Amino acid sequence: MEIRPPVVALIWLLASLAGDRLLPAAWRERLALAGEARWSGLLPFAAGGALGVWALRRFHASGTTHEPFGVPSALVAAGPYRYTRNPMYLGVLLMLTGIALLSGRLALLAAPLGFLATMNAVQIPREERLLDQEFGESFRAYRRRVRRWL
Repeated sequence: MEIRPPVVALIWLLASLAGDRLLPAAWRERLALAGEARWSGLLPFAAGGALGVWALRRFHASGTTHEPFGVPSALVAAGPYRYTRNPMYLGVLLMLTGIALLSGRLALLAAPLGFLATMNAVQIPREERLLDQEFGESFRAYRRRVRRWL
């Protein structure tokens, strides 16, 4: 089954919202951020959005697909891909973290953790197998040089 990563992120966000609502009120109070601390979520949210756009532009500049289930025509190793093999997913992860902090509901941190686990267990291994088939030693050298996340 092919579920796009943004949909995976949305599913985890909705599940964490539901989980937050199922917690007893006293627990929700203890897991809430106070006023000013909530604004700390702006930084990861904005950084994640900027990182995702930068990564997407590198894919377009390279003439390869950004579709997670498409077949790549180029191995992109420039821009944010010099620092992380998955800048688009890292961007989503940062945005989910920012949303959790901005909401003030620490229970919503389940969303970025669930997204991270899902990408590591399902999506990224599939993509890495495809990249290995398509680009062979070039991808393996890139994988040795650049970390999966950071």
